[in-house]
Amino acid sequence: GRAFVNVVASNSAAGFQKAILVAGRNTDDAYDPVWRATDYLGAQAYNTLRQLRYPKASIHYLNPQPGQDVDDNGLYDDIAGPTTGAGVNEAFTNWAGGASNLFVYLVDHGATNAGGGYMRLNPSEVLWATNLSARLDALQNAYAMDVTVVLDFCFAGSFVPALAYTGAAKRVVIAAAGEDEPTF
Repeated sequence: GRAFVNVVASNSAAGFQKAILVAGRNTDDAYDPVWRATDYLGAQAYNTLRQLRYPKASIHYLNPQPGQDVDDNGLYDDIAGPTTGAGVNEAFTNWAGGASNLFVYLVDHGATNAGGGYMRLNPSEVLWATNLSARLDALQNAYAMDVTVVLDFCFAGSFVPALAYTGAAKRVVIAAAGEDEPTF
């Protein structure tokens, strides 16, 4: 068989680190072709951060189905709320402040149009690359925090130019696909 082992040093969560996880959804019905993968990947990201010794209070996980026991401990205390524009705004403007490091993971449908790249939050709301950039710029300018952003959706590369940062803190942006590519 195959076994996976995470080796974690005692200082893996050193400093005051926070993470924002956003799992979106394209439709409210059973016909969303990537929903099961999105939900699975969001849960994997959450549980990986917990294994890296992030306290639950340091992870803000938004998911369209908030009534889930992601870490399998019998409690429904892992998801901060449904994935909405207001929830995402709250996470970046009020919740994440003061951290020394911020990890951001976005997963679901992505697309582009004349306005640029965007990620689907729910059937009626999207997160534009320019809006994410403005939120991250404000955080990094106010708190000089280092930020790592992982974009796990189609056309994720369209976010990369908008997320460029020239301030004193570091920002790393990782895209799962190019600006004109689907991701699988």
